[in-house]
Amino acid sequence: MSVNTQNIIREMDWLQQLIAVRLRQGNSSITGNSDSSIPEPPELILENSAYAHFVQNEALTASDRLLLALSLAPHVKPELLDNFLAGKTNSGGRPLSEAGGLVGIQYRGFIPTGMTYLFLGAKYDLSRKLELIKELKNNVLIKKGIIKFSLEAKIDPIHSGAIILNRDYLDQLIEI
Repeated sequence: MSVNTQNIIREMDWLQQLIAVRLRQGNSSITGNSDSSIPEPPELILENSAYAHFVQNEALTASDRLLLALSLAPHVKPELLDNFLAGKTNSGGRPLSEAGGLVGIQYRGFIPTGMTYLFLGAKYDLSRKLELIKELKNNVLIKKGIIKFSLEAKIDPIHSGAIILNRDYLDQLIEI
């Protein structure tokens, strides 16, 4: 197994752990569990890894890496997003609309949106969520066109658009 593959596995495992933590936390306003911090992402092995070199060269923060991992997951490990489709509900029994997400036209798996990113990055901490929204304005991945949000309907909230990874970067990061 290549070092690049090992690094991507580490990153996907980190994302899976964060998803599990957020879904386990429930509604923090009810449970009192308000830890909205993003756990430290895994250390990556730089040798022979396009993914690790990209993360290092762009000096990606934990929140940047969360955005990148969310954009990569539907392509390399879509099953880790299945919990969002599996009827996960809040304590009131309704779907987690705050977690966002879409289902594609041909692809029936979960497609993360900006709302998914905000949910995982801040949960119900409004202060942290507003920080993340502000960070998105100057996010290196967005500014360079590596990631974009697709927003089809002008009536939808701006962060409800799908997180889309530029195909050239997808190929580069997974070393196709």
